[in-house]
Amino acid sequence: MAETEESKTSGLYNLSFLEEMDDAEYASEVLDLFLTLTPTALDEIKDLTFREEWKEVFRKAHSLKSGLGILQMQPMLETITQIEANAKAQENTDAIESLLQQAFQQYELVKPMLEAELESSRKKVVL
Repeated sequence: MAETEESKTSGLYNLSFLEEMDDAEYASEVLDLFLTLTPTALDEIKDLTFREEWKEVFRKAHSLKSGLGILQMQPMLETITQIEANAKAQENTDAIESLLQQAFQQYELVKPMLEAELESSRKKVVL
């Protein structure tokens, strides 16, 4: 079963860390928070980038990394890490806009899959 799930997600994310905890309520909470907070954080990074507030871009990007790590979302984690590094160094800031666009696309790609995972976790909580 794990192989089938892994091939479905094609390396976009991996919930094995959450599954190992064997706590459907916690998994639901993590997924719900990620799905709720990530679009807002990405929008805030976009606004901060427009205003060239690099310290805040760094801080916001850094705050996204823990959720991405827990969900093992390697492609998006790499994108956000690059935004974070560019903002912190205040170098190559021109690339942040296209990296951010990539992060939005990566989020939109996994969103329906994570919503399905959340629904599945919620059903386990009820049982």
